[in-house]
Amino acid sequence: MKHIALIAIALLSIELSQAQKVKKNAELYTKPGVRVLFIIPEGTEVYTGPMTDNWYPVSIEVMIRKAEMSGHRIAQGASVFIGGKEVGIMPQQWDVPEIIEATGRHKDKYRVIIEGYLFKTKVDETTKPETEIEKIINRKGNIQAALTDWIAAFKPEKHILPQGTVYIVRDHNRSLKGDRIRLLLFLKGDNKLTAVVTDSHPLTARFRHIQYEEPFIYHFPLGKPSPNDWKEIEEIVLKFTPL
Repeated sequence: MKHIALIAIALLSIELSQAQKVKKNAELYTKPGVRVLFIIPEGTEVYTGPMTDNWYPVSIEVMIRKAEMSGHRIAQGASVFIGGKEVGIMPQQWDVPEIIEATGRHKDKYRVIIEGYLFKTKVDETTKPETEIEKIINRKGNIQAALTDWIAAFKPEKHILPQGTVYIVRDHNRSLKGDRIRLLLFLKGDNKLTAVVTDSHPLTARFRHIQYEEPFIYHFPLGKPSPNDWKEIEEIVLKFTPL
């Protein structure tokens, strides 16, 4: 894979993919404004792609009774469950990209990923972790207090490594194969923010160096990393990436 250096201004025109929560009860449509599949309860996290004409393409994990599925096809009239609670009835047959057997008390069901569309006002933009990181990077002076607030708000995974501390926010509802990295912060040594890594989530803050290696975008607030520093952060990202 090629390493391509990017400048921040070039990223300003790129739309962000997002994984956020819905506000109010949100109607999931088959196509923009065409037909409602079911209602997503307020506060449910979804994975959303770039918005087009005020509509977000989204995916969400739900459960469907095994008896109401044939292969990757959900039957018309099937009950849809989120968090163990029924949220609606499928108005038509619907094909899904991923399926896996549920366990425990839900062993009579399949976990599936359903794709559809949400209108822009149904997505809670305040639940977007990238927005707050951009504010932190753009502010002057010590950013440690702001990072502490960000960690408290978004509750990322925390990993203590010999090289420093890693915080990770993952993209949920994107795939049943594992939650991919959405945002990774690497604080080296004495908690100095050294790198911000995103998976298809370009940031528009004033980073001194930005480098792209599909699907990851590496943002460096302190400038271009040395070859050893670059290898270090690549290895960290690989360590926490599901196979």
